Amino acid sequence: MPILIGETFESIRNQTFNFDDIEVIFVDDKSSDNSVEVIQKFVDEYDNVKLYITPEGEGGVSFSRNWSMELASADYITFVDSDDKLTPKFIESVYKEMTENDMDIVKTSFFLGFEEQISYSQNLGRVVVPTDDITTLMTSYNYLEAWATLYWIIY
Repeated sequence: MPILIGETFESIRNQTFNFDDIEVIFVDDKSSDNSVEVIQKFVDEYDNVKLYITPEGEGGVSFSRNWSMELASADYITFVDSDDKLTPKFIESVYKEMTENDMDIVKTSFFLGFEEQISYSQNLGRVVVPTDDITTLMTSYNYLEAWATLYWIIY
């Protein structure tokens, strides 16, 4: 059974990192369930939560992620899919790693709870990438999923 969007949001809201310092952007890509109604309740309750609906004629995961980066006002960004959960210290520990070591990207591990059929991002066996060494990340992995990673946004 997939995680409900509410459970995903709770894993973000319950971070040890101060929730008021987290900008949460939901991008709805024409979902067919009641996600928008659920998300709208979060938007109404929290000033730092926003909901955007993909424009007509646009869509897909790549568009949604690229568009959300344009909408973001924060200096750092991570992606969380609607079927993911973050462990409680994920943002705090990865942000600390990134800022203390002058990193542009911190690539973390994730694990899949097969019995629960959910994935969690957490700071396990990470790859840290200094500003001048993006090649390490690009050559060390067969694929680079967008989630389980914190990125520094350069404007």
